[in-house]
Amino acid sequence: MATDPRLDERELEILQLLWKHGPQKPVQLQERLSFEMKNSGLRWLLNDLVERGQLHRQKEGKAFLYSAAVERRPLLEVLGRRLQDLLFGGSAMAMIGELIDVQKLSPEDIEHLKKVAQQKESAGNSEQGNGRNAQPESKS
Repeated sequence: MATDPRLDERELEILQLLWKHGPQKPVQLQERLSFEMKNSGLRWLLNDLVERGQLHRQKEGKAFLYSAAVERRPLLEVLGRRLQDLLFGGSAMAMIGELIDVQKLSPEDIEHLKKVAQQKESAGNSEQGNGRNAQPESKS
């Protein structure tokens, strides 16, 4: 399934909830959302995401059950590459460096980044051959 980089914050939050909690009914999503939305508005948004190929919908009794049609990692790659191209001239190093500079990192975060860098280095960084720098794996 193709990922759509034109997702807004609400749509990304819905995907995040579905990745974390699995398939859900609209009422379950509504309870977990960080923003207020009427049930009819949420159903419209969910249907739009289904039509755009970002969600699956399955009938369960009288209600619909929604699940993510896209995986988190490919979407992260698309969105990260878009951000990298738009704000950092295509440089992953510039993007990663600036993100590290502006974030408050704990000692555990820094240790995680060191481990990711070591893993990339020992894996030979197979991404180098395509003209782009590899992006670090996210800490989930």
